Amino acid sequence: RRVLFRSKAIGADDFDAVATLAVQAREAFAVTETYWKEKNDGEAAGQALEGYKSAADLNVVAGFKNKEGVAYSAMEVKNSCGACHTKHRDQQPDGTSLIK
Repeated sequence: RRVLFRSKAIGADDFDAVATLAVQAREAFAVTETYWKEKNDGEAAGQALEGYKSAADLNVVAGFKNKEGVAYSAMEVKNSCGACHTKHRDQQPDGTSLIK
């Protein structure tokens, strides 16, 4: 899901919205981890688990209303997404991507 990074909540310090987005990201990472486990790709499943943990951290720091923590944790979530997408997806001309 790209919803976390399309949101203006992080830059606007809307901590409640960030917390909601973090929960959505965590749920998406859980689904992703299950998918890769079923495909027997431990590396990709591990990347999804790291993303899950980063999203959980983001939820916590949003609850503390910690601007620096939110910025750091949001970047960690973004990095988790990017690393996996780069390795396991093929970008299509129309902007969508296919799993390799």
